[in-house]
Amino acid sequence: MNTQNLLTVPQVAELCKVSQETIRRDIDLGRLTPSFRAEGKQRKRHLMTMEDVKAYQAWRTKEYGEEFDEA
Repeated sequence: MNTQNLLTVPQVAELCKVSQETIRRDIDLGRLTPSFRAEGKQRKRHLMTMEDVKAYQAWRTKEYGEEFDEA
């Protein structure tokens, strides 16, 4: 997997117009499934593809009626 095409939590938060904490919470709740996950003792790293983000945006649109710009 090419990591250049992966998005970080701050990038996804900006695309989805929500806070980074919301993104992290929704990852923990299973609403957003990252393509890449690495966990250590004190740190978690999640990276998402645009497909992951679009699926999450579709869920937020269905759940909350939010609209998103084309990325």
